[in-house]
Amino acid sequence: MKDSFFRSMTWLHTWVGLLTCWVLFLVFFAGTAAYYRAEINLWMQPENHGSQYDAHADNQQLILKGLTALAQQAPRR
Repeated sequence: MKDSFFRSMTWLHTWVGLLTCWVLFLVFFAGTAAYYRAEINLWMQPENHGSQYDAHADNQQLILKGLTALAQQAPRR
């Protein structure tokens, strides 16, 4: 009884651990790919390599637009 229970728990521990590790690997890989999305898109489009591309220019414009709107809504704060 002890030998078969030990073997079944060893098998279960091995496969649950492997499954958990693969799920975590996929989650971290997807997160990293999402973080570098602009760079990956530029790399996948070699025809755009000659042009200057700023991945954060859109974000900067949105921030400036938001700051302008906030300055109009609450100028004294």
